[in-house]
Amino acid sequence: MCLSCVVVGERKLSKKIVFGIVFTLTLIIVLTLRAPHMQVKAAEPSLESILDSLGFTNRQEITDETFPAGTYKVTLFAEYAGYRDQNTLSWYVSTDEGEPSFNQIFSGPEGVPPDHDMGMVSPPLTKSFTATEQFGLSLDVPPEERTWFTEKSRNTDNAKHAEVYKDLNDPEILFIGFENGEADGGDFDYNDMVIALSAGGVPTPIGTDVTVFPAPGICFIFEDVTTAGSTTATASTPPAPPTRLKLIGSYYEIGVTAEYTDKVTIMMSYDDTGMTPCEESSLVLLRYDALATDVNKDSKVNLIDVCKVLMALGSSPGNRRWNPACDVNHDGVINCKDLCAVLKDLGESAWTNITTSLDTVNNLIYAETSQFSGIGIHR
Repeated sequence: MCLSCVVVGERKLSKKIVFGIVFTLTLIIVLTLRAPHMQVKAAEPSLESILDSLGFTNRQEITDETFPAGTYKVTLFAEYAGYRDQNTLSWYVSTDEGEPSFNQIFSGPEGVPPDHDMGMVSPPLTKSFTATEQFGLSLDVPPEERTWFTEKSRNTDNAKHAEVYKDLNDPEILFIGFENGEADGGDFDYNDMVIALSAGGVPTPIGTDVTVFPAPGICFIFEDVTTAGSTTATASTPPAPPTRLKLIGSYYEIGVTAEYTDKVTIMMSYDDTGMTPCEESSLVLLRYDALATDVNKDSKVNLIDVCKVLMALGSSPGNRRWNPACDVNHDGVINCKDLCAVLKDLGESAWTNITTSLDTVNNLIYAETSQFSGIGIHR
């Protein structure tokens, strides 16, 4: 074999080797670059997995596609969608022509920020709306100009793009997962947008530093929620305020069905209109705990309560002097046991100052508590 043939052959062989090496490296680079995306896609949790992770395990799938008129809280928990920064959630009612009339709840940029990976919304976002008639929910996917409805019959592909679950621990709470689905090359795992729809309290999931907004201007941060439930803050008629203080804004009855340990941080906003700087600096957030020994319900135990018990002493139901408020231990007779209980609490107040700090620049007051009943801002 001539030398020139050997050289040519070696050159051809070298080119094949180089080509093979380049091809292999290119393939490795492409796969490496694609790997994170592929892994995220594979790791996307289903709606059921998301609800499990939040602690809402006692649930049942239901077939409801529309919901009764009323005032609702909507909590956004998760967004596992490629277009999460553009998708919008709305509630809608049917017009006389049968077409939907939309009312936006969450816009695209809300929830998981555009520069973050898709996933859980932390803390969850809660908004409220009032529908005066039967309504449905919809997910709008602008890049593809598609809108998916909780009503299957309204979907252009006649497929189910929303899954609805009822919380069996609190039937007023529904969990809804939307899915763009196979139209986007994905599967129906109903995690594009995961929300809770509640006519009552705000869903409170398990976890640490759980933040909920049960009413406008009120935020609770639970250090550790061990069992998922709900939280409510209902404005109601206030009890008598402490001596020389007056209520600022509304008094709220607080209800928490979630089980929690450790402290809860409260943040409330207030209106400082008409307040002097001195008055504003004196604001305190007080917790109200009703006292059985507060016979006349003036939020304090004093000699007036003692006198009322003395006047009813020895009476029982049917007696002219019977006063059920004086039967402190509820044993059906007013005796020395009731009197001793009132004397023991003499000087006690039903109000407890739980304030930790005051932000007069942003009109916010902070407090900590390990229990709930009623709360209100006073000065």
